[in-house]
Amino acid sequence: TGEAVFDGTLEPMFTLAMEGARFITSPIRREQALRIATQLQAGASRLDESLARLVAVREGISVVVSGSIGRQGSGYVISVNAIDPATGKEIGSQRIEAQDKEKVLVTVGKLAAPIRKALGDATPESDQLAAAETYTSASLEAAHAYAQAQELQYAGKSEEAARGYLKAVALDANLGRAYSGLATLSRNMGRPEDAEKYFKEALARIDRMSDRERYRTRGVYYMTIGNFQKAVEEYTALVKQYPADTAGHANLAVSHGFLRNMGPAVEEARLAVEINPKSLPQRYNLAEFMVYTGDFAAAGREARIVIDQNPSYPKPYLMLALSQLLQGESTKAAETYRRLEQVNVWGASCAASGLADLALYEGRLGEGAAMLEKAAAADLGRKQPGFAASKLVTLAEVQLLRAQKAAALAAADRALANSKEPNVKFGAARIYLQAGQEAKARS
Repeated sequence: TGEAVFDGTLEPMFTLAMEGARFITSPIRREQALRIATQLQAGASRLDESLARLVAVREGISVVVSGSIGRQGSGYVISVNAIDPATGKEIGSQRIEAQDKEKVLVTVGKLAAPIRKALGDATPESDQLAAAETYTSASLEAAHAYAQAQELQYAGKSEEAARGYLKAVALDANLGRAYSGLATLSRNMGRPEDAEKYFKEALARIDRMSDRERYRTRGVYYMTIGNFQKAVEEYTALVKQYPADTAGHANLAVSHGFLRNMGPAVEEARLAVEINPKSLPQRYNLAEFMVYTGDFAAAGREARIVIDQNPSYPKPYLMLALSQLLQGESTKAAETYRRLEQVNVWGASCAASGLADLALYEGRLGEGAAMLEKAAAADLGRKQPGFAASKLVTLAEVQLLRAQKAAALAAADRALANSKEPNVKFGAARIYLQAGQEAKARS
Protein backbone atom coordinates (compact mmCIF):
# COMPACT_ATOMS: atom_id res chain seq x y z
CA THR A 1 0.00 0.00 0.00
CA GLY A 2 2.96 2.31 0.49
CA GLU A 3 1.75 3.05 4.04
CA ALA A 4 4.63 2.63 6.49
CA VAL A 5 2.29 1.70 9.35
CA PHE A 6 1.76 -1.72 7.75
CA ASP A 7 5.46 -2.53 7.34
CA GLY A 8 6.07 -5.66 9.43
CA THR A 9 3.00 -4.94 11.56
CA LEU A 10 0.75 -7.91 10.81
CA GLU A 11 3.39 -10.63 10.76
CA PRO A 12 3.94 -10.93 14.57
CA MET A 13 0.19 -11.17 15.25
CA PHE A 14 -0.34 -13.62 12.39
CA THR A 15 2.50 -15.75 13.80
CA LEU A 16 0.82 -15.73 17.22
CA ALA A 17 -2.47 -16.77 15.66
CA MET A 18 -0.78 -19.63 13.77
CA GLU A 19 1.11 -20.77 16.88
CA GLY A 20 -2.22 -21.25 18.63
CA ALA A 21 -2.07 -24.70 17.02
CA ARG A 22 -0.12 -27.04 19.28
CA PHE A 23 2.02 -28.49 16.48
CA ILE A 24 2.95 -25.24 14.71
CA THR A 25 6.00 -23.16 15.51
CA SER A 26 7.85 -20.43 13.64
CA PRO A 27 11.50 -21.60 13.68
CA ILE A 28 13.14 -18.43 12.35
CA ARG A 29 12.29 -14.74 12.40
CA ARG A 30 12.04 -12.52 9.36
CA GLU A 31 15.40 -10.90 10.14
CA GLN A 32 17.11 -14.31 10.26
CA ALA A 33 15.40 -15.33 7.03
CA LEU A 34 16.60 -12.16 5.31
CA ARG A 35 20.19 -12.80 6.42
CA ILE A 36 20.02 -16.30 4.97
CA ALA A 37 18.38 -14.94 1.81
CA THR A 38 21.33 -12.60 1.17
CA GLN A 39 23.62 -15.63 1.27
CA LEU A 40 21.48 -17.35 -1.34
CA GLN A 41 20.89 -14.28 -3.49
CA ALA A 42 23.37 -11.42 -3.23
CA GLY A 43 21.77 -8.03 -2.73
CA ALA A 44 18.37 -9.39 -1.66
CA SER A 45 16.53 -6.73 0.35
CA ARG A 46 13.09 -8.30 0.67
CA LEU A 47 11.75 -11.80 1.08
CA ASP A 48 9.33 -12.63 -1.73
CA GLU A 49 7.67 -16.02 -2.05
CA SER A 50 10.27 -17.59 -4.34
CA LEU A 51 13.18 -16.51 -2.16
CA ALA A 52 11.32 -17.60 0.99
CA ARG A 53 10.95 -21.06 -0.56
CA LEU A 54 14.72 -21.28 -1.09
CA VAL A 55 15.35 -20.26 2.52
CA ALA A 56 12.80 -22.80 3.77
CA VAL A 57 14.32 -25.66 1.77
CA ARG A 58 17.79 -24.82 3.09
CA GLU A 59 16.57 -24.58 6.70
CA GLY A 60 14.33 -27.66 6.58
CA ILE A 61 11.08 -25.70 7.06
CA SER A 62 8.03 -27.57 5.80
CA VAL A 63 5.60 -24.71 5.07
CA VAL A 64 5.96 -21.15 3.76
CA VAL A 65 3.17 -18.61 4.26
CA SER A 66 3.27 -15.47 2.14
CA GLY A 67 0.96 -12.50 2.56
CA SER A 68 -0.02 -9.25 0.95
CA ILE A 69 -2.12 -6.18 1.68
CA GLY A 70 -3.41 -3.71 -0.89
CA ARG A 71 -5.88 -0.87 -1.28
CA GLN A 72 -9.36 -1.57 -2.59
CA GLY A 73 -11.36 1.62 -2.88
CA SER A 74 -11.50 3.18 0.56
CA GLY A 75 -10.66 -0.14 2.21
CA TYR A 76 -8.09 -2.91 2.02
CA VAL A 77 -7.78 -6.48 0.84
CA ILE A 78 -5.49 -8.85 2.77
CA SER A 79 -4.50 -12.31 1.58
CA VAL A 80 -2.28 -15.19 2.70
CA ASN A 81 -1.10 -18.27 0.87
CA ALA A 82 0.50 -21.39 2.39
CA ILE A 83 2.67 -23.52 0.11
CA ASP A 84 5.01 -26.50 0.20
CA PRO A 85 8.44 -24.88 -0.31
CA ALA A 86 9.90 -27.88 -2.13
CA THR A 87 7.12 -28.39 -4.69
CA GLY A 88 5.37 -25.01 -4.72
CA LYS A 89 2.03 -26.78 -4.23
CA GLU A 90 -0.61 -24.67 -2.50
CA ILE A 91 -1.71 -25.99 0.90
CA GLY A 92 -4.27 -23.33 1.77
CA SER A 93 -5.17 -19.69 1.20
CA GLN A 94 -7.43 -16.94 2.50
CA ARG A 95 -8.51 -13.51 1.24
CA ILE A 96 -10.34 -10.95 3.40
CA GLU A 97 -11.52 -7.39 2.90
CA ALA A 98 -11.33 -4.67 5.57
CA GLN A 99 -13.42 -1.50 5.45
CA ASP A 100 -10.71 0.76 6.85
CA LYS A 101 -7.23 0.81 8.35
CA GLU A 102 -8.25 -0.01 11.93
CA LYS A 103 -10.33 -2.99 10.77
CA VAL A 104 -7.21 -4.58 9.27
CA LEU A 105 -6.00 -5.69 12.71
CA VAL A 106 -9.10 -7.78 13.43
CA THR A 107 -8.58 -9.80 10.26
CA VAL A 108 -5.57 -11.63 11.70
CA GLY A 109 -7.52 -14.47 13.30
CA LYS A 110 -9.70 -14.85 10.21
CA LEU A 111 -6.60 -15.10 8.02
CA ALA A 112 -4.95 -17.77 10.16
CA ALA A 113 -7.95 -20.03 10.81
CA PRO A 114 -8.26 -21.67 7.35
CA ILE A 115 -4.47 -22.04 7.07
CA ARG A 116 -4.35 -23.83 10.42
CA LYS A 117 -7.20 -26.07 9.32
CA ALA A 118 -5.42 -26.90 6.06
CA LEU A 119 -2.35 -27.89 8.08
CA GLY A 120 -4.40 -30.25 10.23
CA ASP A 121 -5.54 -28.18 13.21
CA ALA A 122 -8.93 -29.28 14.54
CA THR A 123 -9.51 -26.25 16.80
CA PRO A 124 -12.95 -24.75 15.98
CA GLU A 125 -12.66 -21.50 14.06
CA SER A 126 -14.86 -19.72 16.62
CA ASP A 127 -12.36 -20.59 19.36
CA GLN A 128 -9.46 -19.37 17.21
CA LEU A 129 -11.15 -16.04 16.55
CA ALA A 130 -12.03 -15.56 20.22
CA ALA A 131 -8.40 -16.23 21.20
CA ALA A 132 -7.11 -13.80 18.56
CA GLU A 133 -9.27 -11.03 20.00
CA THR A 134 -7.47 -11.31 23.36
CA TYR A 135 -4.00 -10.49 22.03
CA THR A 136 -4.79 -8.16 19.12
CA SER A 137 -3.81 -4.57 19.90
CA ALA A 138 -6.54 -1.96 19.90
CA SER A 139 -4.21 0.40 18.04
CA LEU A 140 -2.63 -0.15 14.63
CA GLU A 141 0.13 2.32 15.52
CA ALA A 142 0.86 0.39 18.74
CA ALA A 143 1.03 -2.87 16.81
CA HIS A 144 3.43 -1.24 14.35
CA ALA A 145 5.67 0.09 17.14
CA TYR A 146 5.68 -3.36 18.75
CA ALA A 147 6.64 -5.04 15.47
CA GLN A 148 9.48 -2.56 14.92
CA ALA A 149 10.72 -3.12 18.49
CA GLN A 150 10.80 -6.87 17.90
CA GLU A 151 12.88 -6.43 14.75
CA LEU A 152 15.32 -4.19 16.63
CA GLN A 153 15.54 -6.68 19.49
CA TYR A 154 16.36 -9.60 17.19
CA ALA A 155 18.93 -7.40 15.44
CA GLY A 156 20.68 -6.91 18.79
CA LYS A 157 19.79 -3.20 19.07
CA SER A 158 18.57 -3.35 22.65
CA GLU A 159 18.31 0.33 23.52
CA GLU A 160 16.41 1.15 20.32
CA ALA A 161 14.14 -1.85 20.88
CA ALA A 162 13.36 -0.69 24.42
CA ARG A 163 12.32 2.71 23.10
CA GLY A 164 10.07 0.97 20.57
CA TYR A 165 8.35 -1.11 23.24
CA LEU A 166 7.86 1.99 25.39
CA LYS A 167 6.25 3.73 22.42
CA ALA A 168 3.95 0.72 21.95
CA VAL A 169 2.70 0.77 25.55
CA ALA A 170 2.25 4.54 25.37
CA LEU A 171 -0.11 3.95 22.43
CA ASP A 172 -1.80 0.89 23.97
CA ALA A 173 -1.35 0.61 27.74
CA ASN A 174 -2.81 -2.92 27.74
CA LEU A 175 -0.29 -4.40 25.30
CA GLY A 176 1.15 -6.97 27.70
CA ARG A 177 3.49 -8.43 25.09
CA ALA A 178 5.35 -5.10 24.88
CA TYR A 179 5.93 -5.11 28.66
CA SER A 180 7.19 -8.68 28.37
CA GLY A 181 9.61 -7.54 25.67
CA LEU A 182 10.84 -4.72 27.90
CA ALA A 183 11.32 -7.14 30.79
CA THR A 184 13.34 -9.58 28.70
CA LEU A 185 15.50 -6.78 27.31
CA SER A 186 16.12 -5.38 30.79
CA ARG A 187 17.15 -8.80 32.07
CA ASN A 188 19.56 -9.33 29.17
CA MET A 189 21.02 -5.84 29.65
CA GLY A 190 21.80 -6.47 33.31
CA ARG A 191 19.00 -4.34 34.76
CA PRO A 192 17.23 -6.76 37.12
CA GLU A 193 15.14 -4.12 38.90
CA ASP A 194 13.70 -2.85 35.61
CA ALA A 195 13.14 -6.44 34.47
CA GLU A 196 11.10 -7.26 37.56
CA LYS A 197 9.11 -4.01 37.22
CA TYR A 198 8.19 -4.70 33.60
CA PHE A 199 7.42 -8.35 34.28
CA LYS A 200 4.89 -7.25 36.90
CA GLU A 201 3.29 -4.97 34.31
CA ALA A 202 3.20 -7.84 31.82
CA LEU A 203 1.72 -10.27 34.34
CA ALA A 204 -0.97 -7.73 35.24
CA ARG A 205 -2.04 -7.86 31.57
CA ILE A 206 -1.52 -11.56 30.98
CA ASP A 207 -5.16 -11.98 29.93
CA ARG A 208 -4.26 -9.97 26.81
CA MET A 209 -1.79 -12.65 25.70
CA SER A 210 -2.22 -15.92 23.85
CA ASP A 211 -2.05 -19.13 25.89
CA ARG A 212 1.44 -19.85 24.57
CA GLU A 213 2.65 -16.36 25.45
CA ARG A 214 1.30 -16.70 28.98
CA TYR A 215 3.41 -19.78 29.62
CA ARG A 216 6.45 -18.13 28.06
CA THR A 217 6.04 -14.90 30.05
CA ARG A 218 5.57 -16.64 33.38
CA GLY A 219 8.46 -18.99 32.63
CA VAL A 220 10.92 -16.20 31.84
CA TYR A 221 9.70 -14.25 34.87
CA TYR A 222 10.39 -17.15 37.22
CA MET A 223 13.82 -17.65 35.64
CA THR A 224 14.57 -13.96 36.17
CA ILE A 225 13.73 -14.02 39.89
CA GLY A 226 15.56 -17.33 40.38
CA ASN A 227 12.53 -19.54 41.05
CA PHE A 228 13.63 -22.28 38.69
CA GLN A 229 11.24 -24.90 40.04
CA LYS A 230 8.28 -22.71 39.07
CA ALA A 231 9.97 -22.05 35.71
CA VAL A 232 10.18 -25.81 35.15
CA GLU A 233 6.46 -26.11 35.91
CA GLU A 234 5.54 -23.37 33.42
CA TYR A 235 7.76 -24.66 30.62
CA THR A 236 6.68 -28.27 31.22
CA ALA A 237 3.06 -27.18 30.80
CA LEU A 238 4.03 -25.18 27.70
CA VAL A 239 5.73 -28.04 25.86
CA LYS A 240 3.03 -30.48 26.90
CA GLN A 241 0.41 -28.30 25.21
CA TYR A 242 2.72 -27.09 22.40
CA PRO A 243 5.26 -29.89 21.82
CA ALA A 244 6.81 -28.12 18.80
CA ASP A 245 7.76 -25.02 20.83
CA THR A 246 11.53 -25.13 20.47
CA ALA A 247 12.12 -22.13 22.76
CA GLY A 248 9.98 -23.82 25.40
CA HIS A 249 12.15 -26.96 25.32
CA ALA A 250 15.32 -24.83 25.34
CA ASN A 251 14.25 -22.78 28.36
CA LEU A 252 13.03 -25.89 30.15
CA ALA A 253 16.52 -27.34 29.66
CA VAL A 254 18.13 -24.21 31.12
CA SER A 255 15.75 -24.24 34.11
CA HIS A 256 16.58 -27.90 34.80
CA GLY A 257 20.25 -26.97 34.50
CA PHE A 258 19.97 -24.34 37.23
CA LEU A 259 18.34 -26.98 39.45
CA ARG A 260 21.26 -29.33 38.65
CA ASN A 261 18.87 -31.79 36.98
CA MET A 262 21.35 -32.44 34.18
CA GLY A 263 19.70 -35.58 32.78
CA PRO A 264 16.41 -33.80 31.98
CA ALA A 265 18.41 -30.75 30.86
CA VAL A 266 20.21 -32.80 28.19
CA GLU A 267 16.95 -34.45 27.13
CA GLU A 268 15.13 -31.14 26.65
CA ALA A 269 18.11 -29.48 24.97
CA ARG A 270 18.32 -32.40 22.54
CA LEU A 271 14.60 -32.06 21.75
CA ALA A 272 15.08 -28.34 21.06
CA VAL A 273 17.89 -29.12 18.62
CA GLU A 274 15.87 -31.87 16.92
CA ILE A 275 12.99 -29.43 16.35
CA ASN A 276 15.26 -26.61 15.17
CA PRO A 277 18.66 -28.06 14.18
CA LYS A 278 19.81 -24.72 12.76
CA SER A 279 19.58 -22.93 16.12
CA LEU A 280 23.17 -22.42 17.23
CA PRO A 281 22.40 -21.13 20.77
CA GLN A 282 20.29 -24.21 21.44
CA ARG A 283 23.00 -26.53 20.13
CA TYR A 284 25.49 -24.69 22.35
CA ASN A 285 23.21 -25.33 25.35
CA LEU A 286 23.17 -29.03 24.47
CA ALA A 287 26.98 -29.08 24.40
CA GLU A 288 27.14 -27.36 27.79
CA PHE A 289 24.76 -29.79 29.48
CA MET A 290 26.62 -32.73 27.93
CA VAL A 291 29.80 -31.48 29.60
CA TYR A 292 28.00 -31.40 32.94
CA THR A 293 26.84 -35.00 32.51
CA GLY A 294 30.34 -36.19 31.63
CA ASP A 295 29.72 -36.87 27.93
CA PHE A 296 32.78 -34.86 26.91
CA ALA A 297 33.28 -36.33 23.44
CA ALA A 298 29.67 -35.63 22.42
CA ALA A 299 29.89 -32.13 23.89
CA GLY A 300 32.97 -31.44 21.80
CA ARG A 301 31.23 -32.64 18.63
CA GLU A 302 28.24 -30.36 19.22
CA ALA A 303 30.49 -27.39 20.01
CA ARG A 304 32.47 -27.94 16.80
CA ILE A 305 29.26 -27.93 14.75
CA VAL A 306 28.38 -24.51 16.17
CA ILE A 307 31.88 -23.11 15.59
CA ASP A 308 31.97 -24.44 12.02
CA GLN A 309 28.66 -22.73 11.24
CA ASN A 310 29.49 -19.46 13.00
CA PRO A 311 33.16 -18.94 13.96
CA SER A 312 32.30 -15.51 15.42
CA TYR A 313 30.00 -17.00 18.10
CA PRO A 314 32.26 -17.13 21.19
CA LYS A 315 30.44 -19.39 23.66
CA PRO A 316 30.99 -22.79 21.99
CA TYR A 317 34.77 -22.32 22.17
CA LEU A 318 34.45 -22.50 25.96
CA MET A 319 32.64 -25.85 25.85
CA LEU A 320 35.05 -27.22 23.26
CA ALA A 321 38.07 -26.22 25.35
CA LEU A 322 36.53 -27.64 28.51
CA SER A 323 35.62 -30.92 26.82
CA GLN A 324 39.18 -31.18 25.47
CA LEU A 325 40.72 -30.50 28.87
CA LEU A 326 38.50 -33.08 30.56
CA GLN A 327 39.59 -35.65 27.99
CA GLY A 328 43.23 -34.98 28.86
CA GLU A 329 43.93 -32.83 25.79
CA SER A 330 45.30 -29.73 27.53
CA THR A 331 47.36 -28.60 24.53
CA LYS A 332 44.27 -28.63 22.30
CA ALA A 333 42.31 -26.79 25.01
CA ALA A 334 44.94 -24.03 25.09
CA GLU A 335 44.77 -23.76 21.29
CA THR A 336 40.98 -23.40 21.47
CA TYR A 337 41.25 -20.66 24.08
CA ARG A 338 43.72 -18.81 21.85
CA ARG A 339 41.26 -19.01 18.97
CA LEU A 340 38.60 -17.59 21.29
CA GLU A 341 40.87 -14.64 22.10
CA GLN A 342 40.52 -13.47 18.50
CA VAL A 343 36.70 -13.62 18.30
CA ASN A 344 35.70 -10.47 20.21
CA VAL A 345 36.24 -8.58 23.48
CA TRP A 346 34.00 -10.94 25.46
CA GLY A 347 35.87 -13.89 23.99
CA ALA A 348 39.24 -12.37 24.90
CA SER A 349 38.17 -11.95 28.52
CA CYS A 350 36.80 -15.50 28.77
CA ALA A 351 39.87 -16.92 27.03
CA ALA A 352 42.12 -15.20 29.57
CA SER A 353 40.16 -16.86 32.38
CA GLY A 354 40.34 -20.20 30.60
CA LEU A 355 44.10 -20.06 30.07
CA ALA A 356 44.59 -19.07 33.71
CA ASP A 357 42.35 -21.96 34.81
CA LEU A 358 44.43 -24.29 32.66
CA ALA A 359 47.62 -23.12 34.39
CA LEU A 360 46.03 -23.68 37.80
CA TYR A 361 44.74 -27.11 36.75
CA GLU A 362 48.29 -28.08 35.84
CA GLY A 363 49.66 -26.80 39.17
CA ARG A 364 51.31 -23.65 37.81
CA LEU A 365 49.92 -21.45 40.59
CA GLY A 366 52.35 -18.55 40.28
CA GLU A 367 51.88 -18.32 36.53
CA GLY A 368 48.11 -18.61 36.91
CA ALA A 369 48.05 -15.80 39.48
CA ALA A 370 50.04 -13.52 37.18
CA MET A 371 47.70 -14.30 34.29
CA LEU A 372 44.62 -13.49 36.39
CA GLU A 373 46.15 -10.20 37.56
CA LYS A 374 46.90 -9.19 33.97
CA ALA A 375 43.47 -10.29 32.72
CA ALA A 376 41.62 -8.36 35.46
CA ALA A 377 43.59 -5.22 34.58
CA ALA A 378 42.63 -5.69 30.92
CA ASP A 379 38.95 -6.01 31.87
CA LEU A 380 39.11 -2.82 33.89
CA GLY A 381 40.79 -1.07 30.99
CA ARG A 382 37.85 -2.14 28.80
CA LYS A 383 35.42 -0.89 31.47
CA GLN A 384 34.21 -4.40 32.34
CA PRO A 385 34.38 -4.35 36.15
CA GLY A 386 32.11 -7.38 36.54
CA PHE A 387 34.45 -9.59 34.53
CA ALA A 388 37.43 -8.21 36.47
CA ALA A 389 35.74 -8.92 39.81
CA SER A 390 35.22 -12.60 38.94
CA LYS A 391 38.90 -12.95 38.06
CA LEU A 392 39.95 -11.19 41.26
CA VAL A 393 37.92 -13.64 43.37
CA THR A 394 39.72 -16.52 41.66
CA LEU A 395 43.03 -14.72 42.17
CA ALA A 396 42.27 -14.41 45.89
CA GLU A 397 41.66 -18.16 46.11
CA VAL A 398 44.97 -18.84 44.36
CA GLN A 399 46.85 -16.51 46.69
CA LEU A 400 45.47 -18.38 49.69
CA LEU A 401 46.71 -21.64 48.17
CA ARG A 402 50.12 -19.98 47.80
CA ALA A 403 49.99 -18.92 51.49
CA GLN A 404 49.90 -15.27 50.42
CA LYS A 405 47.23 -14.15 52.89
CA ALA A 406 47.70 -10.39 52.49
CA ALA A 407 47.59 -10.64 48.69
CA ALA A 408 44.45 -12.80 48.91
CA LEU A 409 42.65 -10.27 51.11
CA ALA A 410 43.69 -7.42 48.83
CA ALA A 411 42.33 -9.26 45.79
CA ALA A 412 39.02 -9.93 47.57
CA ASP A 413 38.74 -6.26 48.52
CA ARG A 414 39.34 -5.23 44.92
CA ALA A 415 36.74 -7.71 43.69
CA LEU A 416 34.08 -6.19 45.95
CA ALA A 417 35.11 -2.68 44.93
CA ASN A 418 34.25 -3.58 41.33
CA SER A 419 31.08 -5.62 41.76
CA LYS A 420 28.38 -6.35 44.30
CA GLU A 421 26.92 -9.28 42.36
CA PRO A 422 25.95 -12.24 44.61
CA ASN A 423 28.61 -14.58 43.19
CA VAL A 424 31.33 -12.00 43.85
CA LYS A 425 30.11 -11.24 47.38
CA PHE A 426 29.87 -14.96 48.18
CA GLY A 427 33.34 -15.65 46.80
CA ALA A 428 34.88 -12.75 48.71
CA ALA A 429 33.13 -13.84 51.93
CA ARG A 430 34.69 -17.30 51.59
CA ILE A 431 38.13 -15.71 51.25
CA TYR A 432 37.60 -13.63 54.37
CA LEU A 433 36.47 -16.69 56.33
CA GLN A 434 39.45 -18.77 55.24
CA ALA A 435 41.74 -15.87 56.13
CA GLY A 436 40.26 -15.70 59.64
CA GLN A 437 38.28 -12.48 59.17
CA GLU A 438 34.82 -13.73 60.15
CA ALA A 439 33.42 -10.29 60.96
CA LYS A 440 34.35 -9.02 57.52
CA ALA A 441 32.82 -12.11 55.92
CA ARG A 442 29.53 -11.54 57.75
CA SER A 443 29.40 -7.92 56.65
